[in-house]
Amino acid sequence: MTENEYILRPEDMTFEVVYGRAKSGGFGPTIPVGVKVSHIPSGISVEKRSHRGSHANKGAAIQELELLLIIRRALHLCTAIPRPNPALNPES
Repeated sequence: MTENEYILRPEDMTFEVVYGRAKSGGFGPTIPVGVKVSHIPSGISVEKRSHRGSHANKGAAIQELELLLIIRRALHLCTAIPRPNPALNPES
């Protein structure tokens, strides 16, 4: 893991529009219903459809992606901490 995998920079993200059917159902044209944001260095992708506007979905997806990168970094740092080996220290 490199340090760049945890940094969220605009040039490291790709954005896609997610299309779907209208709520009326049936065979109608597809409409934009969400946004998918991918972070290239880490390979994490987030898709948001919960808001009505694409701008709000984009912002929510970026926030969730940032949170996932923070969690991933914290987990990586926790596993990188050396643990004492009781077999090497017989006094305890």
